[in-house]
Amino acid sequence: RFARGHPALAAVTVNGAVAARIEDWTLDAAFVAPDGGDHGQWRLQAQAAEFAVDLSMQQQRAPVLQGDRGLSHKGPGAASYYYSLPGMATSGELTVAGQPVAVRGFTWMDREWSTSLLGEHLAGWDWFALQLDDGRNVMAFNLRRKDGGTDPYNHGMLLDGYEQRMLTAEDYQLTPVRFWQDAQGRRWPVAWELALGGTPRQAAAERAEKLHPEKLHIEAMVEDQVMDLGLVYWEGIVRVKAGDEDVGRGYMELTGYAD
Repeated sequence: RFARGHPALAAVTVNGAVAARIEDWTLDAAFVAPDGGDHGQWRLQAQAAEFAVDLSMQQQRAPVLQGDRGLSHKGPGAASYYYSLPGMATSGELTVAGQPVAVRGFTWMDREWSTSLLGEHLAGWDWFALQLDDGRNVMAFNLRRKDGGTDPYNHGMLLDGYEQRMLTAEDYQLTPVRFWQDAQGRRWPVAWELALGGTPRQAAAERAEKLHPEKLHIEAMVEDQVMDLGLVYWEGIVRVKAGDEDVGRGYMELTGYAD
């Protein structure tokens, strides 16, 4: 849903807590810590003709600042402010076709805003947020160049407990390994290999050791997760494997494959 800020349509208020509303959908947060940073309790309530969600999410840590202390550079003169709340313990109810189902798990919430568009040399981006069963969280994205090269502004984040490490373009490599074609003939890469550490352009061997050198296989759990919101996205849930072992879940966002 989209709406302009108007008392009858959409609003956000911050007064020791956060309350965001768009029509009858709401996202509320209350904070235990005096600085409002560490232990937020969030609740999401939304309903439409075919589904409804009512989820409570317990924030486990302070917001993770992506990029350079929250400033995520996308190119010369292009950047966004960007923070994440990974690993929020979540429980609640999902209703589909009138049937309620209790759900539990972990939620990753992203907030990013920018006034900059992608450079003309870029076709789109490939973005991943992965929550691994061993407790690690990984965010990584490619700025997909039209010339097929690796963009130096690619970056990501590896979160291991309370240790956070920014990933540069030299610290990981994302490679598509399988495509799916939608009804409009668009080919979407729905399976990827993510190499963490030890990539061909690795700057220092000791850095690879700190990044737990490994290869992760990322696979769409449902192939058709295309959304047309003017800009056509593929957005949805993925599973993560190491060899034949299921090691996590995540979210993938792809753009620029419509042409």
